[in-house]
Amino acid sequence: TAIGSDFDTISPYITRAERTIKANITGKALYDEIVASTDNKELKEALLSLVCNTAYYSAIPFVDLIQTPNGFAVVNNSNQAPASKERVERLLQQVEKEISENTDYILSAVIENTELIALWKLVPTFLKQTNSLFITGAEFANAIGFLFENQRKEFLYAKPQILSWEYTIIRDVIGTNLHKQIIEQRRSASITEANKKIMHMCYTLLAHLWVNRNEAGEQLDKVTRKLKDSIIRYLNENKDNYLAYTSSAEYIARQAPVYENQASDSTFFSC
Repeated sequence: TAIGSDFDTISPYITRAERTIKANITGKALYDEIVASTDNKELKEALLSLVCNTAYYSAIPFVDLIQTPNGFAVVNNSNQAPASKERVERLLQQVEKEISENTDYILSAVIENTELIALWKLVPTFLKQTNSLFITGAEFANAIGFLFENQRKEFLYAKPQILSWEYTIIRDVIGTNLHKQIIEQRRSASITEANKKIMHMCYTLLAHLWVNRNEAGEQLDKVTRKLKDSIIRYLNENKDNYLAYTSSAEYIARQAPVYENQASDSTFFSC
């Protein structure tokens, strides 16, 4: 926040920020639990920072405006002049980054805690926030290997395409059953080490697809095929640890023998 700011003008936005966060991210039960907690000071600070920055972000465009009988005017005096559009935009970008980082920190902490995640499940948006192998922007950025200015913003931009690949390419590779199992285990903070291994292998494949989404060519297809084959090979070599994989329709279909057209068959045909 800026030195010399008049925070009385921002206070009306605090209640709205709390309401927005409860409705879209944490839910009331999780929010109240974090605020009341005395065990995790950093998580509580991240939540309070999220509230303040969300309120500040909403207030910035309006704090120097007053309504007059002739419309809106900008507050000004001899010592202070309105900031330029460029400075305001930079401030908004920085505050937006703080919001994203705080959100990511909170979600990262919650998905590792069975008690907190049980409270998170009560919010209607929980299923939408956890319907991908990626849950946080940091997970996405680490897989990509890029230092994004705003990791969560980049992830949310990419998420529709990532989800599409998960439901097509990833499920074809690891099987629908295993993909669902990993999602559900993350939703209960109970993911196994075996499934965590596959999840990170899928991260690598999804990162490759995203980075090269606008490219095409034989070499690219070769790398994609190699990444997919490495996951399948690992699963096949460790089948005892992946019963959800071996029971999937995708795995069963791959094991079915390929039909060969033979003269002795009643269905034989020649060209």
